[in-house]
Amino acid sequence: GKPEIDIMILAKTFDDAPQFIAALESIGYVYFKRFEEVVPERRYFRKSEGIVPLVHVHMVETKDQFWNGRIDFGRYMLAHPEAVIRYNQAKKKLAEEFKEDRKEYSAHKEAIVGEILTLARKE
Repeated sequence: GKPEIDIMILAKTFDDAPQFIAALESIGYVYFKRFEEVVPERRYFRKSEGIVPLVHVHMVETKDQFWNGRIDFGRYMLAHPEAVIRYNQAKKKLAEEFKEDRKEYSAHKEAIVGEILTLARKE
C-alpha cells in the first residue's frame, strides 16, 4: 500500500526512551514528540530521503495493547498464508482508492487489521 517500512521497537518502559531517541537520532531518524499528543502510548520516528518518508519507527512499552495485537496479527498471518494474500490484495485496492487520502487509507486498513485480529484471538 505504501512505499515505507514500519518498524516497532519494544521498550520495557518509556523511562528508557531517551537513550533510544538519542541512538536513533544519531543514525538519521527524526523524533516527532508532537505525535505523543495524539498517541501517547507510542514514540514515533521517521527517516526520510528528502521529503519522501522511507522508514517509520514506533516505540511502545511491553504492556501496550497495540504491541500485543501486532504480535497476534503476525502469528495469525504466519499460520494462514491465504489471509496474507487477501490482506495484500485489500491494501492494494485501498491504495488505489485512497491514493490522495492517507488518513482514509489508514482508517480502512486498520478496519481490516481489526477483522484479522478478531480471527486471531479466536484461535
